Amino acid sequence: KLRGGGAGRDREALVTLTPHWQAWRMQKQQHDQRGVIDPELETYRWMIEEYRVSLFAQQLGTAIPVSEKRLDRQWERVEP
Repeated sequence: KLRGGGAGRDREALVTLTPHWQAWRMQKQQHDQRGVIDPELETYRWMIEEYRVSLFAQQLGTAIPVSEKRLDRQWERVEP
C-alpha cells in the first residue's frame, strides 16, 4: 500500500485526526482536575476512535457513522 501513496494518505489522515485527539486530551485533563464526569466527552472520545478506524482501517468498518462534521457536532455537546 505504501507504494500506492498510502504513506501520504496516512499523513493527511493523521493531520485531520490530531486536533480532535488533542482537544479531547486537554478537555479530559480539565474535567479530571475539576472532578467533572461528562458522558458527552466520553462519547466524543469513542467517536475519535471510530474516526481513526475509518481513516486507517476502512476495511474493518465502524460501529457508528462518523465524520469530521459529526465530531464537531459532538464537541459542541461537551461541557466546557
